[in-house]
This record gives sequence, C-alpha cells and structure tokens, in this order.
Amino acid sequence: MKEKTIKKNLSGNSRGFIILPRSFLDYPFWLNRRKYSPAEAFLDLLFMARYGKEPSKILYFGEEVIVEYGMIVTSILNLTVKWRRSNTWVKKMLNILQKDGLIKLNIKHNRRISINILYQSSFFQ
Repeated sequence: MKEKTIKKNLSGNSRGFIILPRSFLDYPFWLNRRKYSPAEAFLDLLFMARYGKEPSKILYFGEEVIVEYGMIVTSILNLTVKWRRSNTWVKKMLNILQKDGLIKLNIKHNRRISINILYQSSFFQ
C-alpha cells in the first residue's frame, strides 16, 4: 500500500454530513467477500466504534475491558480476516490513519488493540 496524505476535496462537496445508518452493513454489496480498500477499512472502523455515550464493559479473551465512546477493541488478526488483507497491510493502514490524526491506536497486548476514532480531527472540519 502506498502511503498518501489526505487532501482537501476542492469540488465544493466537502462540507456537511450524510447520514449513513448502521443497517448499511446489511446491504448485499457490503457483505460481498472482498479485499477492503483503504476507504472501506476506515468506514468499517467508523461503524465498529462504540456509539453509546456511557462506557460499556466487555469480556475480551477472558479479560474485562471498558469500551468508551468512539472506541474499538479488536485485534490485528481480526481486522486481517475481516478486511481480507495481510497483517502488514492492516498495520500500515492503521499507522497511516493514526499519522493523519483520524485514530489513536493503543496496543494493549499482543492479541488486543484499542482504537479511538478522533472526531475532532481536522479531516472532519
């Protein structure tokens, strides 16, 4: 994967928001087995993030973990399987998103990572 920095959309269509319901993930074209593009991987992270304002406790490999708003608890292996990409591709993708200020990546253990979506990023302004 070639590392690129994010460029502003100059088409005049870069302001505002669209509502994309989580049911989008149930559409057949999203469910097709395929290698995810970088855009699809980032969109998938947005959908995976906790949206409830109150923290939630989950059990992850026998360990209780608190998941807060905008947070994902997963593993590199889980993302490689889900995105049908290599371990190296997933790590590079996460590092690019972190470098661009879109996520904060925390490696907790060899098999667990937490990702925080950074909504206050300049990308979303």
